[in-house]
Amino acid sequence: MNHIGSTLASEAAALRTPPAEMAVAPQALAWGSAAPACPPFANRGGEHLTFVRVSESVDWATMSVGPVAAKALVGWSELEEDGNAIRGFRRSELRKCLGGKVWRRYDPHQSSKRWGLDYESWESSGDGSGMVADFLRGQECKPTRIDVAFDFSCDESVTSDRVLEMFRSRAEEVGFSIGVTGQDGVNTRYIGSIKSERRIRIYRKDLQDEVVSEFFGPIMRIELILKGDYAERWWASWSESTVAGFDVASGVVADMTGYSMRDTNAELVEMVKPEGSDPASSVSALLNQYGILIAACERAGIPLFDLAYERAESAGISAQRRGRRFVDDVREIGAKQVTSLVRRKAI
Repeated sequence: MNHIGSTLASEAAALRTPPAEMAVAPQALAWGSAAPACPPFANRGGEHLTFVRVSESVDWATMSVGPVAAKALVGWSELEEDGNAIRGFRRSELRKCLGGKVWRRYDPHQSSKRWGLDYESWESSGDGSGMVADFLRGQECKPTRIDVAFDFSCDESVTSDRVLEMFRSRAEEVGFSIGVTGQDGVNTRYIGSIKSERRIRIYRKDLQDEVVSEFFGPIMRIELILKGDYAERWWASWSESTVAGFDVASGVVADMTGYSMRDTNAELVEMVKPEGSDPASSVSALLNQYGILIAACERAGIPLFDLAYERAESAGISAQRRGRRFVDDVREIGAKQVTSLVRRKAI
């Protein structure tokens, strides 16, 4: 997870004396319809509570890519070692790229609505993540998880627990859970559950990485984890520019905590449904993958739909939201019309 590693020596001197452009305006922009005007997290003032933003980075990227982007990534990287079957893919390999390493997973078990069986998953952390995110701009891909890290220099006495208390009021106001891992005061604090499409991780990076500690001193990391629709909507902004991507990430953090990570924030874009995301295509993909098994369950007397309803009731909020959206889409088109379209696709 070290995004600093390869440039530590060259940046260390500069970070000890932060440049003038890191000064933060007295009041950052508001984000989101429900968010109050958000003060900047940097330069909070007060005893031991001065934060100076020293870096921002894409620290994790999990991307599904189509055949053209997959071929480009293979050419851009170098094989280091073969891996095993992992998480829905029959084959995997660890590859080297500029800035780090990346896992390539290919030969999938399940079909994709967008690419059928002709797709791969590429996953990277640390320096390699930003390189992969830059490389894939404008290419045929879909993010499933993106982590954006904001790093701030701070006083040695400042803990993640103390920062969490700054964020608690807004986080609880908008309904996010609060979590913690660690012991002996060296804690990682969380805003949002592990299943949430938006989650924040707060921790002292220097206490986890001796190299960071030696070159930079105390560093407080505020790390935003985006999944599902939020990752896709963030990617739309990142595809326009790096600045837009970080502005949007700062806006999401501001909405969750009440504090801005940058001088400016931006809202997540509304996504336009890609071609092939209609209900008929979704049902066709389901039947192509599991139609035979569904029919076999019915013949065998397994109450598949009763089981499906039971599973749906215990599903997460995001999954239930997608289910309701699907029902709304079908009602708008008409169930008979969707059925007709599915049968045509099978011809």
